[in-house]
Amino acid sequence: MGLMMIAEKAKNRAKSILRALLEDNKSKFPEFPRRIQLETTSLCPCRCIMCPGYNAPRKNKFMEDSLIEQIIDECAPEGTVMQLLFYGDPLLDKRIVDIVRKCKVKELPTVITTVGRQLTPQLSQELLDEGLGHCGFSVDGNTKETYEKIRVGSDFEKVIQNIETFIEL
Repeated sequence: MGLMMIAEKAKNRAKSILRALLEDNKSKFPEFPRRIQLETTSLCPCRCIMCPGYNAPRKNKFMEDSLIEQIIDECAPEGTVMQLLFYGDPLLDKRIVDIVRKCKVKELPTVITTVGRQLTPQLSQELLDEGLGHCGFSVDGNTKETYEKIRVGSDFEKVIQNIETFIEL
């Protein structure tokens, strides 16, 4: 048996296994996403050494309001968790409080992850008042020196203070 024939048999066998797995698991996958990551802005205050968002050429911009509303409306009947994050920092979107409010009105759980640099006490309180369900913080280092080597352009002490204030609130 030649190499071409062996390769063809292996390819057909792999396709057969994949079809069977997909058919067996069809009922295990939801019809609609249980959670989505919604990046309303690609802006970020840092230039992190590991970030593909910073290191890849991207236009820094904001998602259209109409698209945000459409996504929220489509996710509402499903109760999809709205993760307002990706490579951009959601706190650089001046609409973030309104977006969290819109999600709350539609009974959608909201999650953000931020570097925390823009998290003022006022913004913290507004997000909490509007029903933010979870806030994660990207702190890559437990010393000023390590943190600021990784999260270039950020301020370790300020971020830690912002996080502590958020927790107190």
